[in-house]
Amino acid sequence: METDISVLLPEVKYEKACAVIRLIGEVNNQSIFALCDEIDLAIEYYNYKKIDIQIDSPGGAITSLDYYLSKLHKWQQRYGVIIGTLGLTKIASSAAMILSLGTIGYRRAYQSSQLVYHNSRIITSKAEVWTKERLDYTNKSLAETDGRLITRLVKHIHSNKVIEKGQVKYKRMHGIDFDFENKLYRLKQTPEEEVLSEQTLKQEYVKLSNLDTVITPLLAHQMLLIDSTQEEFEESGLEKLFKEE
Repeated sequence: METDISVLLPEVKYEKACAVIRLIGEVNNQSIFALCDEIDLAIEYYNYKKIDIQIDSPGGAITSLDYYLSKLHKWQQRYGVIIGTLGLTKIASSAAMILSLGTIGYRRAYQSSQLVYHNSRIITSKAEVWTKERLDYTNKSLAETDGRLITRLVKHIHSNKVIEKGQVKYKRMHGIDFDFENKLYRLKQTPEEEVLSEQTLKQEYVKLSNLDTVITPLLAHQMLLIDSTQEEFEESGLEKLFKEE
């Protein structure tokens, strides 16, 4: 079987602090199976408890993302492994979900990177004919998938140690606006802090997904989708970030 040229197999470096694995190119069965195999090897053979996934990907198949998420649950629950994530250049779609579903406190992105969170979609040929029944069923299925993924993301954020009684303290959000001067989307907010329920956070993520546009790592950080940003040529600080407990 020929190798898909849109997929680059993961690059792996076994550092002292953690195993570093790069996910480059499209998210599909080939790339995700290879990524998961490398993580399994690092955990089960080399006994790593800390993995850093560095991502440069336009995204891809939801089914492949679902497979990764099933493995992620096992790595974190059964083995107690920390899964750090780092966004490199462009991180979109299912790849952006992999970035944001990393272990809280270990999710980073280069300041120059571009992030895109959007709703699920199906790519078809112009010649393909769809009946109304098929279209309605597909739209319903896609909406259910989007709801499931956003709910998982919200619960992931609310499960971390900074959450008190199921709620997260954060600057009050009033939606997303376009900053014409700087030509980017930004978060409307006031200096005060308030407690955001899971439902409120979910509503903000739905708005973001509907926008289907590039956002900066700063906005992603403001929206709790990542935990920090760093310069592209800055030392990764893996030894410090993944310090021994």
